[in-house]
Amino acid sequence: MKRISALLITFSFFLLQSFASPQASQKWESLQYDKIAPNKVSVLDPAKGQGLIKIEVKNSSSPTIRSFTKPQSFDSVFVKGKITGSLNLPKDANQFEVDDFTLRVGLVLAGDKRLNWAQRQLPKPKWVTRMFSMAPKGTGIKNIYFLNVGHFPLNKNPKLNQRAHPLSKYLYEEIMVSAKTGEFQFTKKFDQPEKLLGLWLSANGEHTNSSFSVTIDQIKINSSKKVAQTPDEI
Repeated sequence: MKRISALLITFSFFLLQSFASPQASQKWESLQYDKIAPNKVSVLDPAKGQGLIKIEVKNSSSPTIRSFTKPQSFDSVFVKGKITGSLNLPKDANQFEVDDFTLRVGLVLAGDKRLNWAQRQLPKPKWVTRMFSMAPKGTGIKNIYFLNVGHFPLNKNPKLNQRAHPLSKYLYEEIMVSAKTGEFQFTKKFDQPEKLLGLWLSANGEHTNSSFSVTIDQIKINSSKKVAQTPDEI
């Protein structure tokens, strides 16, 4: 209860509306932060070798989400893509000191956290409602687990490459690979199978006045019990 209330209060000033990107397919939805320019999002055609989705950042930030019709059991995720351009970073900054990342691949995980009746009546950002609506009726969420493309070399201590986001414990992130620009790929393996409700993609350049683009070529949802799936196959 306290954590959910804190989440609503913290974000109530930052995210007010959703918008349809001109090139977006009906399966993807973009949300817009208040007073921050949104990214330009283009949904691509993998069958034509274009990749999955392209996000263009120009001193901007916005999440693009994809919810699944039913929870997907999985134990690992593979992501491959390419960055053109880079972040404008202070030379003396550390990995988490600047909250801009060229890519955060958010996994919306199923859990038992739900909004109660009183919380549903309160004014809240559209993304909060959208996040909880990803869970089937009678169920809830665990958190959004972000897999980040970092801009500094990874720390030798894996625990220092991850954190609960300071805005909320419902947002957890782990830096998977260091890539200032160019191609990247990574695999995240979970110790236990999780239930995936959807994807929450984010690219940020508003804090560092940065311009770049990131193309996600592949996202594969893997389970040891079935063949790997792409978002378009779910």
